Amino acid sequence: MGLIRNAVKQGTEAVDAIAAANKGDGADDMLDLMIVGAGPAGIAARLRAMELGLRFETVEQNSLGGTVAHFPRNKLIMTAPVKLPLYGELRFREIRKEALLGIWQDVIEQTGLRIRCSERVAEITPAGVGFTIQTVHGAYRARRVLLAIGRRGTPRKLGVPGEERSNVVYRLIDPPNMPGGACWWSAAATARSRRPSRWRTSPGPTSPRPIAGKHSIGREDKIATRSRPRWPTTG
Repeated sequence: MGLIRNAVKQGTEAVDAIAAANKGDGADDMLDLMIVGAGPAGIAARLRAMELGLRFETVEQNSLGGTVAHFPRNKLIMTAPVKLPLYGELRFREIRKEALLGIWQDVIEQTGLRIRCSERVAEITPAGVGFTIQTVHGAYRARRVLLAIGRRGTPRKLGVPGEERSNVVYRLIDPPNMPGGACWWSAAATARSRRPSRWRTSPGPTSPRPIAGKHSIGREDKIATRSRPRWPTTG
């Protein structure tokens, strides 16, 4: 897999295509490019835009790293060597999440890269020539918009009372911080959803039957298990 390499190449190539398309359109009273997202593709796109001398801004609704920043702790990422504009070649073939985020921070320090973090885009509308981009902090006008938001985007929330509580989360970053006890797990696909299941962790391979694979949450001495759901009663 070349996850990081592919993202960097796509971000770089997209900016090359945008720069070529912008030539001669006469729209000099706005940004050449608005980049939405600051993951590997967004960072590469911004560096390439700097290299080409474009007028641009980059906004990120969360923090530096985009989707990568929300990977589980210590996740191993497989990739391949790739050249990052204005920075040099990234030679690793596998890297842990935390080390990769450290590289992105070094890129910022070495290149002067500036990203507007915690600035979510609310609306993008065509405006004759170019686009108007409305964020939670203001409005921008740009000739082109590059969406480098990865696959995570904004999690689809449940829309039920109580979801604002601190024990309701929409991503699992550090499974060891959730030892023992029980939790409700809910997931929805594009066109279907599954009812929440009651999950708990138990020591050793004992009953109830273990659930393997991507739903496992636990360390070497624990496995994720599922017991018979006990649904909340209503009325």
